[in-house]
Amino acid sequence: MKTRKRSAIILALLTLLLAACVAPAPMASDMAAEDQPVELSMWYFNWPPGYEYQAERVRIYMNDNPHVTIDFDHSIPPVGEGGFEDKVTSALATGTAPDIFAVINPQAIKLINKGQLAPIDDAAVGALGFDSVEALKASRLPGAFDSWSSADGTPYGYHWELSWLVLYCNDQHFRDAGVDPDAVTLETWDDLIAVGKQVIEGNPDFYLDDDGNFKRNFIKLPMYFDDTWSMQVLTTFLAQAGGSVLSDDRTSATINDAAGAEAVEWMMRVSRELGDPNIGPVIPGEVHAAFGSGEMTCDLAGPWMYEAFLVATGSPVVESGYHAYGMPAIEAGTPGNVFWGWAWVVNAASENKQAAWEFLRFLEADPQGQATASGIWQPLPDIEKGWGAGRVPYADLVAAAAEGGQAIFVTEHYAEVARILRGKIEAMAFEGADVQASLDEAVEEINSIVDGR
Repeated sequence: MKTRKRSAIILALLTLLLAACVAPAPMASDMAAEDQPVELSMWYFNWPPGYEYQAERVRIYMNDNPHVTIDFDHSIPPVGEGGFEDKVTSALATGTAPDIFAVINPQAIKLINKGQLAPIDDAAVGALGFDSVEALKASRLPGAFDSWSSADGTPYGYHWELSWLVLYCNDQHFRDAGVDPDAVTLETWDDLIAVGKQVIEGNPDFYLDDDGNFKRNFIKLPMYFDDTWSMQVLTTFLAQAGGSVLSDDRTSATINDAAGAEAVEWMMRVSRELGDPNIGPVIPGEVHAAFGSGEMTCDLAGPWMYEAFLVATGSPVVESGYHAYGMPAIEAGTPGNVFWGWAWVVNAASENKQAAWEFLRFLEADPQGQATASGIWQPLPDIEKGWGAGRVPYADLVAAAAEGGQAIFVTEHYAEVARILRGKIEAMAFEGADVQASLDEAVEEINSIVDGR
């Protein structure tokens, strides 16, 4: 009996051994993904609130996924000659770009049309945790993907940040002039101009010199010496006036029509009646710093103003108090704003696209944590409600200011067009150049670029 049992066991073992010998070895594609080492490279620019948060997410992901190694470079300057956008463009041209990098919306269309970015196709959208591209788009604010999509609507960027402009004003400056900031309603630019003049008249020593000229601005729009900031302000006013930089087919300029002229006239009026464009800082970051330091009363900035700017810099405005008034309109009841920001993209030449999208899903999986750590809001409906009472002052007003938002104009010639328009805006503001004549000149110069003449 024992012999028969022993024989049966030996026979069973021999059968298993034979099966193992003749069975085909598993293909690499059949092996568990965690058994396959993956090396990813990722670029971001040198902005500590952003990269410090991202670096911690990278560390957590590699700890939880030991087969994945991520080389994260955040040393690249954000702006200027040789800055982040130049670095990305050069690296793509030479085949040295990383697997993952950030793209600001005006830069996206050129990279998409060159075939340098990987589309968010069925495989990518699944790796991001969505059932379809439609579901992905529905999870974000309307229009959020406009700047990062091809002509057929295919998205190429998974954005971690979208900004729009909000009007912030210093409560102490209002009180010093005898104006109660809680009683102020700013629905239109006319409202702002009227209140601004009241505040200036109530505390003239702060704003005016002995000759009655401005020595400080009540507000200075952040539209100088930076192409994208200039276009952000311009787009906001165009959205409210019903104008646009380019025609729908992007082959001609329309900025000099009646709506375009109205938008720019309002930009000039706000700039000239509530300050002097020729005094104070001209670089957008320094304009925001003037507000944060108390040297300027009101400012247009993004949802990041509180966490990433006022709190991070120890601004006295945090203690003395401020109001976020949303975004004034040219005409009451006709809101309008701009959408701009950054999205993560995957290099079309990457050999690890799926792994890259899977990592990006994790990187962006904690929108409230990201907002708290860096002040950057993902373009998610109702994101402001996650902070609870008092976490971010005026969060509801800040979020509501996105209504009527439009993306900055999309064209492969964005850089050239923006440079032309910024130059005209500066000439109108600093030198008093005529608005209509300046826009007519701009159209001639832009058309010579966009239609290939």
